[in-house]
Amino acid sequence: MKIFIYLIVTFYSLSLHSKDLDLYIENVFYEPGLDEVFNAFPGDIIFTKTSGYKSECWVINQSGDNKYCTLRKGTYCKIKRDPDGSISKVLKDNQFQNIYSNRGVGAKDFGGTIGKNSWNRGFKTKNKGNNLKFSCPNFTSFSQIDLVAQESIEKLGSIEKLEFLTVTGNILKFLYTKEMKPKSVEEDNEATLRSNTTTERVLELQFTSDKFLFYKGLVLEVLSYEEGMIEYKVKRPFKNQKT
Repeated sequence: MKIFIYLIVTFYSLSLHSKDLDLYIENVFYEPGLDEVFNAFPGDIIFTKTSGYKSECWVINQSGDNKYCTLRKGTYCKIKRDPDGSISKVLKDNQFQNIYSNRGVGAKDFGGTIGKNSWNRGFKTKNKGNNLKFSCPNFTSFSQIDLVAQESIEKLGSIEKLEFLTVTGNILKFLYTKEMKPKSVEEDNEATLRSNTTTERVLELQFTSDKFLFYKGLVLEVLSYEEGMIEYKVKRPFKNQKT
């Protein structure tokens, strides 16, 4: 009888988290795919490489504020306790942490002010009947409607992007950026959070004489350019960085 109950509980748990099976697993993501032809206009992100994992997140579009607590708008995600952290621990923990600031949720004192040490990075979610609540550390909460909160899946880790920036004569300009979205609690110091975009560089391609752009292992082939639009494909991604 105990074995039967255990199997039922295990099956229910697996069903509950079936949508999470590809989350929190270290991987490398390319957007769009390699060796595929795409079009882009100035301002378009033409390639992104993310070295990290996908996480469940909430995008808070409107700050919440009441007599006891303030919850700032922003993106809050489940973050591993360490880079090699257990997935099961993440699934059990409903803690969503602001990926750009240590001051996401503030508990107020009796005077209605938030002390320096009263800020927290995130909140927990819990269900009350059919209503989802976003809980502050002092046990007050906000509703999903209060915060205009939307569920999201975000990629956390090291993110490299290439943007088609502009055209000057026959010179095509691209912007390379590298940012860190903290993917573990160990990485959440203020210096990291304040400088998420760590690298930025403008790259140029003389389209009349060259159709290939090479940078940090990436090979971009520009197939054509006409009326502000390029047709391109990425033949090789940015190389993996040494740790």
